[in-house]
Amino acid sequence: MIVADMEPENVISELAGKNLITATTAGDYLAKNLQTSLSTGQQAALQALTVLSRDGNVVDLSLLIQIKIYFQAGQPVIIQPQQLAKLILKPDASTNSAHEINGFELIIDLTLKKHQAEFENNLSQLTHLQNITRLELFGQGKRVNYSVNWSPMSNPVVENVNQHLTKLDRAVFIYALPKTKYSMRMAVAAARYPRNFDQLIAEFHARNPERALPEIRRVFMTQLSEMLKAATLKRETKPKFELLVDKSKARSDEEFYDNWDPVLFDPRSGEKYAGINMESYESLMAMSVRIPHGPFWQGFTWLLWEISWFGILTEPRQKAIDKAEQSLQNQLEEIKHFDDATNRMKRFIDWYVKQHISDPNLPDFVAKYWPLTTGRREPLIAGEPDVVITEQDPKLLNEFMANYGAEYYRVTG
Repeated sequence: MIVADMEPENVISELAGKNLITATTAGDYLAKNLQTSLSTGQQAALQALTVLSRDGNVVDLSLLIQIKIYFQAGQPVIIQPQQLAKLILKPDASTNSAHEINGFELIIDLTLKKHQAEFENNLSQLTHLQNITRLELFGQGKRVNYSVNWSPMSNPVVENVNQHLTKLDRAVFIYALPKTKYSMRMAVAAARYPRNFDQLIAEFHARNPERALPEIRRVFMTQLSEMLKAATLKRETKPKFELLVDKSKARSDEEFYDNWDPVLFDPRSGEKYAGINMESYESLMAMSVRIPHGPFWQGFTWLLWEISWFGILTEPRQKAIDKAEQSLQNQLEEIKHFDDATNRMKRFIDWYVKQHISDPNLPDFVAKYWPLTTGRREPLIAGEPDVVITEQDPKLLNEFMANYGAEYYRVTG
């Protein structure tokens, strides 16, 4: 039932050739005319068509007898293939099933309706319900079902926020164009819908069965509420990072560990960074989130878990983050101080060697004081090699300063 895709521009030209859209409409869209009479919704419908014709599968309508469309609420409707100008299905890449789709486009041909009462009723239902859940395609002795996976941002009992309808010239466009990323503001709000929230809880409880369900629900709902409060704060600058939650790859054969890895992603450089747990709620809520593989709400569960590292209540969490950042800054300053001190010691020993090249005691001097250029060694784990501590041996340093301190400061400044 599937035929090869056409070039995106040819799809628009084809509709114009069938008089479903006017030549002016096609020209304005293809030329990206800034003075176009097309509304934002009409331009979006044509853009969705070009994307879906490129990424999806065009159904050969001549091989169909009828199409049955099912909804979250309401009776199914039956459309005859001759009433459609085009049907495109896009498989959901996050699943392993060819019969799960998250994108589709039905273009209804209004020039052929001939005022049929049944068609009018079906069209009315199609244009008022944005909650298609399944498409059933009937061919000669063949029936194929395609379940429609809604946007994870949807309220699962209401409507698919990815599904849209636009009337343009002599056609009605009903389409769902999947997105690859969402604003955190939208994702956190959608996570509170009961069915979505239940998925978060089930995912976390499956990994932590010892935790009581009521407590898990309370913690996650509190965290989501706190994050939504931060979403009301306005940021003047666009965030540098996006939130990326992917599955860790086990081997080069692309098999996955059952493990989620939330990171900060720089879309300009393509680099990934740790440190999501150090971002404020305000900063996080200004970002977008992308979960390219697997069920969205499973991945989002572990993003929330990573975010909660320093707590879930806004003020205590921020204080803990500030304390951690100060501790990290102190460590960096200590490392810098250590690097400066050891580099100065290297310069002095190099100078001393050149000045005392013929001194028979020079090798003993170097052997004794060279450890001051590398830090001191200490045992960390029994049976394991000693580790280098970023601190000069205080006893050896005091002895050195007592004997060579004046020269050291004169030479190294």
